[in-house]
Amino acid sequence: MISRDVFFFAVQFWRPHVSIMLLSALLMLFSTSLSLAITQIAREVATFNNTAEDIIINDNDHTIIFIATPSAFTQRCIFLAVVILLYHFFSFLAHKTAYQAGQKIHNTILETVLMAVLRTPHVDRISAISPVVLSQIIYSSAKTSADVAGALLTDVLSSIYGAIAIFCVLLHMSITLTLTISAVLVGSQLILRIMRQQQNKRSKELALAESNVQAFTTNALHRNVTIRVFHAEPLILNGIRERLYNLSMINSNVVTSIHGQAGFSSAVTGLVFVLVLGMTNSYHQQGVLDIIDIGMYYLLLYQFINRLQQLQHDIQRTLSLLEGLYTLEQLISWYEVGHLVSQQLTHVKSHSIIKTDKPLITSENSLKESPADKQKGVVICACESSAPILLQNVTYIYPEIPSFFPDMVKSGNQLSSPSGSRQTAETADMNFHYERINGIQDISFTIETGKINILYGPSGSGKSTCLRLLAGLLQPHQGTIYTHEKIALLEQHHAILLGTVADNILMTDIRTLSEDAVTLARRDVNTAMQHSRCHSFLHDPFDVYIHSPEKTQFSGGQLQRICMARLFAKRDSTLFLLDEPTTGLDKESVEHLLHTLKDLHSTYHKTIVVATHDTRMTSIAHNIIRFDGKKENCKND
Repeated sequence: MISRDVFFFAVQFWRPHVSIMLLSALLMLFSTSLSLAITQIAREVATFNNTAEDIIINDNDHTIIFIATPSAFTQRCIFLAVVILLYHFFSFLAHKTAYQAGQKIHNTILETVLMAVLRTPHVDRISAISPVVLSQIIYSSAKTSADVAGALLTDVLSSIYGAIAIFCVLLHMSITLTLTISAVLVGSQLILRIMRQQQNKRSKELALAESNVQAFTTNALHRNVTIRVFHAEPLILNGIRERLYNLSMINSNVVTSIHGQAGFSSAVTGLVFVLVLGMTNSYHQQGVLDIIDIGMYYLLLYQFINRLQQLQHDIQRTLSLLEGLYTLEQLISWYEVGHLVSQQLTHVKSHSIIKTDKPLITSENSLKESPADKQKGVVICACESSAPILLQNVTYIYPEIPSFFPDMVKSGNQLSSPSGSRQTAETADMNFHYERINGIQDISFTIETGKINILYGPSGSGKSTCLRLLAGLLQPHQGTIYTHEKIALLEQHHAILLGTVADNILMTDIRTLSEDAVTLARRDVNTAMQHSRCHSFLHDPFDVYIHSPEKTQFSGGQLQRICMARLFAKRDSTLFLLDEPTTGLDKESVEHLLHTLKDLHSTYHKTIVVATHDTRMTSIAHNIIRFDGKKENCKND
């Protein structure tokens, strides 16, 4: 059984679309009413006796024929046909409206959760989980919520209303007979409920017994050498016999419970049939019910029982679907974005653009601390391009993956660093040494402003983590970080978005810009492309779409140039961060990259920090900070 919290969690995504959900519910109620009316009208047609005839009068040489108007029987048939057509029409409208409501809920969850997760203060938790798995969780949860809403609006609501309406008709036909049958059905359902609870308990005991047998067998095979050396075969044989005997007894109880439940249900059905048969025959003998009424009662009773069974199935299916939202609820809680989701749900609009003006890092001389992790580290952010940039005794450890995530996303007890390695560097008093921790410990270094700085060291030495700390994406647990407010970061793997090349350079949707702003944006893109040498393979970046970053029409070197153009377009940034920019590039592409970085520095005179293990990058460096574990090299060159 799902918790109440999960249900209300799902409801908060339905509230923005309550109007269309109510419309669907009303249409479904009306169509269900028509379906019940069809039965009654059909009864009228079946029992109607038309006595109207054509009248013929012979008057000497003339025969006068009076033709009767269309009979009442024909009128009833036409009326029945109209009601049937109306039923199917309104049923179609109800299901279509329910589908539209579900689609709106689906889109709302995708939009709000995606934007909220992108704004989480715990960026490390996003990068540590596979994007494919994360998107699958969000998408499947959105689809599940839409399915739940659709099931409630169509199947559950229709079954409830239909069962109530049929029960009222049965009461109208015979109160005594209907109440007697209802008492038998309710009593049998209570007994079956108790039997199901006992069966579930025994099924759990059976699963535990099977697990014990398997565990004992596995242990015996694992310790086969010890068993052989100490001649412990009799001990193992007695142990497995004891467990198998216990398993057989529990399995026998489960089988008895299953077949007993099935037999009881079948017996109740037979008793109800005998009861209905006897009482209806008695009422027929007394003249209370004619043969047509008895047939209609059988038909309605059959529909009533089917409705109850269908309702039980629909409720169980709906509850099962709701359980699928537990992971999404826990995910939102882990990312600490529940308040963001609530804020966005208060003004949900179709095709709306969600914007954020909340900075990722603090303003100058202000501190930012994660309330969830109770971090004691300090991040001080300055606006001036000449402000110092340094890490002072900084420690950061990646958090653990919570238990609600699928096992396939867990590679260990802790999250992986951005580089994917678990071996990181630790320093104390400027001494680097390696430990098997997942993050960095007590690291200190200074970046020279207005220069090209290289963080040089092997993979897994903490360089990428340091870049994210400087970018304000991660908050330190200990130590102090001095950084800039306006930062541009290029990730290790080409961070290409689906859209036009211009979108990837500007990182702005030009459709939201004014005409003058679009003209300025085109000029900025062309200038950035010239500096990054994209013009050699790209003519109109506003008309070239990237549909798949994995199977793009550009080579790795060309994608790197597009990403570098992003830096040239970001002229207001005072700190440029690049993470392993030579990854996957050939020799010619690396030479282009080195030339572009020197051009970027000479053009804007900004501070550039490059994390790399490629020795070729050191040729353009003004300052090298080594992460190689050697005390004498742990300095600014």
